Amino acid sequence: MKIPDHGGVPPKTSHIVHEPQGHLPPLPPYSLDMGVVRPLRETSPEPVRIWSRPRALLALAPAAVLIGLLLLSACGSGALTAEDRAAAEFRIYAAVTRQLVEIDNTFGSRHRFSRILILDYLDPHAGDAMNQGRSGRSLSEEQQQTITAAIDHLGPIEFISDGSLFIREDVLEPVIPGSVIVTLAPVDFDDEGATVGASLWCGGTCGLWLTYRVVEGPDGWTVGGREGTWAIS
Repeated sequence: MKIPDHGGVPPKTSHIVHEPQGHLPPLPPYSLDMGVVRPLRETSPEPVRIWSRPRALLALAPAAVLIGLLLLSACGSGALTAEDRAAAEFRIYAAVTRQLVEIDNTFGSRHRFSRILILDYLDPHAGDAMNQGRSGRSLSEEQQQTITAAIDHLGPIEFISDGSLFIREDVLEPVIPGSVIVTLAPVDFDDEGATVGASLWCGGTCGLWLTYRVVEGPDGWTVGGREGTWAIS
């Protein structure tokens, strides 16, 4: 199997799991109930009654105006400016990298890699095992420092520009025994917070590709769970 030059490596054997959007198993230690879409209850067989008196319609007007104002206020309060998003990215990348390396490393929270190698650029398809290899903008020096501060207790850290230099293609193993290669995607903000694709690779039968749901709360930006399709090898 050809190993991409970017550092994102398709697994020797992989199992791609398709899970319905918004109904995914939680990730320890965080838990986020993404909600379940349920069918609407059947409506009553009774006919719909329409008010014909003008005063009845006028009575509804103030309530409708109030609801509209509340909705506009709610939508506006959650909007992030460009400056807010730029500042949030620092914390988001740090939270995602720590979740991936410390908790979701496929070995357990007590496992420690001999060296943590992080690609110094963003791959838009980092969370897709079958579609990696498109490099994007580089992680800034400040972003790298924030990530390092979040995971420096997990082992030696190094930011690299070419993951293929750290892979033995003949046996699909890391050049540095016990090391791991981490790839991150750009942050995608939405009304619920943000999503971030990410992957780690530590061998032909040691890899994880997924997209995280990240939410902002009293403690800042934290990982809430997985979203969409993910793959493990």
